Amino acid sequence: MSAPLTGFLSDRVWRRRKAPYVGLTCCSVVTWGALLTTLGSLPLAGLYALFFLMGLVGGAFVLAWPIGREVNPPHLAGVAVAVVNLGGFVGAALTQGPVGAVLDAGWTGRLVAGARAYPVTAYRAAFGVCALFVLAAAITALFVRETHARNVHANPL
Repeated sequence: MSAPLTGFLSDRVWRRRKAPYVGLTCCSVVTWGALLTTLGSLPLAGLYALFFLMGLVGGAFVLAWPIGREVNPPHLAGVAVAVVNLGGFVGAALTQGPVGAVLDAGWTGRLVAGARAYPVTAYRAAFGVCALFVLAAAITALFVRETHARNVHANPL
């Protein structure tokens, strides 16, 4: 629901890419911060609401594709979108190891039914790494070029 709504608003209502991308990414930083500060103490209903908000602002990722397409030559639009799409997969693949290592570093040796049971502090540290990656994305989003929903390759800064 969030991604199509984000795309619709960006394409048809605001006709902007950078502002919603930066705004939603900054909102994502805030939701990750809320998760970190309330981890282990938030009631279940609050956790559901927080995850809903995280999903809602997470729709910002769909704006990366048109931004990539609109800052490159039109005849390379497919390649540009493919490279942007690959970035998401590579990022997800490369973050698994560090987040897992941080989580494992906080393991106290406790097993439950043969599976590792991690304390809240270990999850807070691991989710902190995720929050740092989201913060890095928000900072990087500040450097995205505004395209006003059109190809701007022929009109460099």
